[in-house]
Amino acid sequence: MSWQGFDKAPAISKTTAQNMWTGTPFYWYGFYLGGPCYLSGDRDSNNRAISFTASLHSEYKNIGYNLAYIYVGRQDQPYPCNAPTTSNATTLGEQDAQQAAQFASEIGAPALSVIYLDVEGGNLHTTAMVDYVKAWVSYINRATAYWAGIYCSAGSNGSVAQQLYDAVGGRANMWVAQYQCSPGKSYNTSSNYCFTTSCTNTASINNLNLDNTSFSGAYMRQYAGDVYVKYNGECLAVDLNVSRDIDPNKKQFV
Repeated sequence: MSWQGFDKAPAISKTTAQNMWTGTPFYWYGFYLGGPCYLSGDRDSNNRAISFTASLHSEYKNIGYNLAYIYVGRQDQPYPCNAPTTSNATTLGEQDAQQAAQFASEIGAPALSVIYLDVEGGNLHTTAMVDYVKAWVSYINRATAYWAGIYCSAGSNGSVAQQLYDAVGGRANMWVAQYQCSPGKSYNTSSNYCFTTSCTNTASINNLNLDNTSFSGAYMRQYAGDVYVKYNGECLAVDLNVSRDIDPNKKQFV
């Protein structure tokens, strides 16, 4: 069995969150902490997410959501953003890990929660980017109250996720993006086709077997991006995910 979750930024209101919870298939929601490459319109000068507040964090938890904490780190692709170099990758990775843990603590994320480092791109990453990820993961695991996770593309035959997983010695929960269709479209499993979603033609909620993901170590999989769902009169464009456990913060690695 897989457990359904969604992510969307900026943050949704308490009322919207309640509508996306009551009688819906969702058990968890992605909570953005910020980071150097998080949405510029929802990021303050210190890289904190503006809309994802401590009060909303409490409200989401009170509704019943489990939360997947996301820190959007530096990017080497498809659009480089504050990309590390071979000379500064380790330093930047440790600095950003410290910042991610600080942001998590400030909004009330419980100790031993997993923080997922968002690393975009469907091609193999540069050596500098890999060193940055290694430093970030190592620092989170050894020097903070939290555990490390990585959100990344599966890549061709799982190659990108495997690259990062191997680089950190398997010491991170892996949240892998492997879409069934192109962004904006959803997969109809009974008829075997992709369709464009809207508020009147909403996305299919697919109960995927994570063992069928191209990267076998995936703890979570994002299977649809920017698709419309509608519950209790609330229509939203979201990314759809499944996880192996009802709680995306359950540490997977040993």
